[in-house]
Amino acid sequence: MRPGPRRGLGMVYVVIIMTALMAICSLAVDLGRYEAAHNEMYGAAVAAARAGAATMSSGQSAASAAATAAATANKTDGVSLPSADVTITYGYWNSGTSTFSSFGSFTTAQVPAMVNACRVTVTYSVPLTFGSIIGISSKIATETSTAMINVQVDTPTVYATGDIWLANEPAGTHASQADPNYSGLHSNSDHQFPDDVAGTPGKTANGSNNSLANYSISEPYSSPVKIGFNVRPGATIMITNTSGIVSYDHDTSAFVDPTGNSGTTWICDNYRAAALGGSEHGISDATMPIGSLNAVFTGSSAPDSIATPPPSLDFSTAAARNYTVLSPQNQQAFYVGTGKTSSNQQQEIVVPAGATYLFMGVMDAWEWNNNTGTFSCTVTQTYVTTVQ
Repeated sequence: MRPGPRRGLGMVYVVIIMTALMAICSLAVDLGRYEAAHNEMYGAAVAAARAGAATMSSGQSAASAAATAAATANKTDGVSLPSADVTITYGYWNSGTSTFSSFGSFTTAQVPAMVNACRVTVTYSVPLTFGSIIGISSKIATETSTAMINVQVDTPTVYATGDIWLANEPAGTHASQADPNYSGLHSNSDHQFPDDVAGTPGKTANGSNNSLANYSISEPYSSPVKIGFNVRPGATIMITNTSGIVSYDHDTSAFVDPTGNSGTTWICDNYRAAALGGSEHGISDATMPIGSLNAVFTGSSAPDSIATPPPSLDFSTAAARNYTVLSPQNQQAFYVGTGKTSSNQQQEIVVPAGATYLFMGVMDAWEWNNNTGTFSCTVTQTYVTTVQ
């Protein structure tokens, strides 16, 4: 006798197959969502760690606020992470061993010698659409990133003969236009040389290169001093501990401090740059107190090759010189002064795109070669790198 049909067995197969299909959908859809959320979380963690590290010098409260704001601003799975899901830790990152030692609370005096890194961990519960059918409604995702402060310091001597419009020019390069007061070699003790010549700052021309300038006596080179580290676009430069006096003329009664002040302030621009249409050797003209400490960023090659020099900056007013943050363009001359505002607030200078070097000199209208004196200062570059 033949057995009858097994009713209901097909339904069992359908349930099994549907369960398997649901599991596959969970893997295909929910796993994709989980991985996408992971990537977005890592971006949030990186942004938060960098923001925290960049603000550590302003104190722990400011750093934590910046890190939390960056983490919550970067959405994960279409939503902002709750601040409660952002964990911030401070400590010391050892670049040699690639290890992080947590420090707990810190003071600004401990940055960056003892505390130089910010670590951020973000957590998010990723909802699983298909996974909930098989009893898994969500999956916890966690991402961590660590960023550290990098600090470079140089203490240059800035010579009064330093003409930033000769920045990064080869030795022997002449300024683009002659001193208007030159009337013949040695005929005027105040104006002995027709123009300025690039060469080692603080040194004078010798017999081998006098012929380049056609001079029979030694002339002080007029190149500005190059800071001893390469700059990084986006980094912050601070100028501190400025001191010294310079004379912007052969007349030594014209000594001024780094702000260009000697009781009175004479505002000028670069006579040659102005006469040439607003730039000299590809570096923009600028207006600021004569004798003041100034600077310019350049790329790795001589500035002459730039197609269109940047516009001139005007620091003729005290308000303009009292900037708190300055973002000059590459090859755009700017005022430094003491590196602080008149109310003693530290000024910050943002390194522009395309910059490799920072040069510092002294402002003059023409003829840097008869200036005397020096300024000294500390130049500090601070930037953040993601180390984990």
